[in-house]
Amino acid sequence: MADFLYNRFPQEDEGFLTKTRSKLVNRSILTQLTHEMGLHIFIDSNTTKTIDKSHIYGDALEALIGAIYLDKDYKAAKYFVTKKILPQFVDLNEIEQEDSNFKSQLIEWSQKNKREIVFETTEETDEKMKQPKFKAVVKIDNKEVGKGMGTSKKEAHQNAAQETLKKLDQL
Repeated sequence: MADFLYNRFPQEDEGFLTKTRSKLVNRSILTQLTHEMGLHIFIDSNTTKTIDKSHIYGDALEALIGAIYLDKDYKAAKYFVTKKILPQFVDLNEIEQEDSNFKSQLIEWSQKNKREIVFETTEETDEKMKQPKFKAVVKIDNKEVGKGMGTSKKEAHQNAAQETLKKLDQL
C-alpha cells in the first residue's frame, strides 16, 4: 500500500502519505468497500450490535486479502488491492480531502492554539451487556468540553473529539 501511494503521490511528504494510508485502512472505509464489492451478502453474523455498526465487514475484507496472501503470495495480494480494489472502488481524491480522524484534528488544534487537552476514559459494564461500553470525556485546560461513547476506547475518543470539534466550531 505504501509504495502504491508513494507512486500515486510522489510530490507529497511522509506525513501526507501516512495520513492517506490511515484513511484507506480505516474500518469504516473497509466496511464501505465490502458493501460496494458485494462481499457483504456472504457474511452472516450473530453479533449483539447491528452488523452495519460493527467491524465485521471490514474484518472480512482484511481476511480475504490475508487469505490471498497466504494462498498465493505478497505479489498476488498486492495486485488484488492495487489493481482490483483501489481503482474500481476507491476515489483517492475524495479520500485525500476527507479527514474523519477527529482525535487527530483536535490534537492538532490544541497544539496550534497552545491549549492543554486531556482524554479521560471510563469503562461501563453491567450484567445485561455482553460488551463493555466506554465513555470518553475531553477536557481543554481542565474544563470538560465534549463526551463520547463507544464499544472501544478508540471509538469513544473519536466520538468525544468530534463533539468537541463541533463545539469549537472546527467541523
